[in-house]
Amino acid sequence: MDLLEYVYDKLAEMSWNFTYREFSEIYLGRSGSYFSYLNTTGNPPSAEVILNLWRELIKDREKYILLKSQSQCAKEQEMFGGWIEIYVRLADDVSSFLKGSCGS
Repeated sequence: MDLLEYVYDKLAEMSWNFTYREFSEIYLGRSGSYFSYLNTTGNPPSAEVILNLWRELIKDREKYILLKSQSQCAKEQEMFGGWIEIYVRLADDVSSFLKGSCGS
């Protein structure tokens, strides 16, 4: 659960009013109440959920790479560059978690 909370917190820092519902539906590929359910019960997420999270982080990273390349504004490019770094770091953290889970 710590991994999901960490990723959620980082994404929420980037997006005003980002909700558990959005995180559950968009990043975890589950119903809107899924992340709240995990927090309440303490149940671990499935490997499929972690893989969905990794996939969505990669998609977002690619989206911001494209937006940065298309932007003519230096401030936008800097902002997108910062977001790309965050998505790279988060995707790497999720990937490491997946590798560690498979090895144990």
